[in-house]
Amino acid sequence: MAEINYLQLTLDLVPWIVAYVLITLSLNLEYGYTGIPNFGKVLAVAAGAFFAGSLSGLMLYYILGLNTKYDFYDNHIAVMDEINRALRNDAWLSIGTLIAMLIIATLAGALFGFIGSYPAIRLREDYLGMTLLAMGEILVIFGYTYERFVGATLGIFIPSFLGFIPLENTPYVRLAIYTGIGLAIYLIVRKFVNSPLGRVLRAIRDNESLASSLGKDIVSYRKKLMIYAGAIAGLAGGLLILQAGAVIASSYTRYAYTFLPWIMIIVGGTANNLGATLGAVVFVVSNRLIDTYKAELQGFLPFSVVWLTPIILSIILILMLMFRPQGLIPEKETKTLSEKEILEILNKHNKKK
Repeated sequence: MAEINYLQLTLDLVPWIVAYVLITLSLNLEYGYTGIPNFGKVLAVAAGAFFAGSLSGLMLYYILGLNTKYDFYDNHIAVMDEINRALRNDAWLSIGTLIAMLIIATLAGALFGFIGSYPAIRLREDYLGMTLLAMGEILVIFGYTYERFVGATLGIFIPSFLGFIPLENTPYVRLAIYTGIGLAIYLIVRKFVNSPLGRVLRAIRDNESLASSLGKDIVSYRKKLMIYAGAIAGLAGGLLILQAGAVIASSYTRYAYTFLPWIMIIVGGTANNLGATLGAVVFVVSNRLIDTYKAELQGFLPFSVVWLTPIILSIILILMLMFRPQGLIPEKETKTLSEKEILEILNKHNKKK
């Protein structure tokens, strides 16, 4: 077995880990904290990838005046060659369009989160899950069949936003970008769920009728939450295409961007951001290691090695549901005030009167 190059493995895995951490955090907000069974997670992820990939290229296509020479889709290779040449010579244009691409991805995810929120505020559980699952396929099918969006079956390249950086330094810059974005989103989500708003979401998840009787607008909270979660998933879609360098609609499957994130939060622990993060890290790393070395295991397996990864993931999921359904890191109990603390607050309030 070949020796593992840990530095190269880290540089290769961190972008995928960060993207999946963002997807699992967004799904954890919807299901773990609010009880929305979003089986159409691929919708927001694909929206971020498709719109960011298409619009960022088209934006530079018009900024550089290439529309007078080429058709963006019919002459795609020539267009991207000229765009990348311009980006290599203009660092500020590269940085600006990279930021614009990530903003587009975030806004596209938020938009489709808003679209997905309409059935979420009217349907419950099984019907909602089926509806969101169907919605998750619509955009992917559109991208796969309509050429003048993301290139249909062939896909499209995205601009080389980091082309101005020396080639040997590019992986380290990419590592810093992904790590910084991932850490920032994790801290934002952590602050969000630990706020009074996070406690309202848990109350809606546990007992909608009780939360409604206390004056909480269930419809409004669900709608806003799905927009927020969709924005995070859309940003993950933008990070995925930045790593891949292209947008290929057929790669955005419900297995990769709906079912795998569900497995990650179930194994890691729902309503626990650290658990969702741990689930994403464990599955991305183990999946990559299995894919790298599974050919060497073929001689020891009674079945084709191509089925090794889904079989292992299925076994892990079944064992977790049987023996530790709360996940590796269970949800923390919400701390309430003790009787002594409540009395102290009442005494202070009475003294002010």
